[in-house]
Amino acid sequence: MSCRLQSPVVLDACDVTALLWFYGERVEGPFPSRVVVQDCTLRRGRGNPRLAVSLVGRKPGQSGPSVIHDVLLRGNEIWGDLSIVGVDGACLEKNHFCEPGAVLRIEDSPGLQQLPDGNHLGQRRVPFAATGPEVR
Repeated sequence: MSCRLQSPVVLDACDVTALLWFYGERVEGPFPSRVVVQDCTLRRGRGNPRLAVSLVGRKPGQSGPSVIHDVLLRGNEIWGDLSIVGVDGACLEKNHFCEPGAVLRIEDSPGLQQLPDGNHLGQRRVPFAATGPEVR
């Protein structure tokens, strides 16, 4: 099961059990911008065996602005992996990755920020890299 989002949205204090998939194709619209996901419990569903949240704004090798921009993920419990690819202007703040071995994948996402309070995998702070294939 997946929840596909292609427009601006605010999810506040939601409980989602599905692949939360933000994407956009240039021939479609509107696009996911000004997205806020806060204080939610996000669990992977049957849509993907690893991913709980996926944001794909620009495919690897593409140039130009992303169709996904201005994304805030704050104070969420994330049960599964998070992938952010080709997103302009995302911010991660106080998220807790609940599963041991969860992967935070960030690629080609300029302007990505992690605020000082950080994000945690279990009791351990998630190391942050604005580029690179994976953070474990």
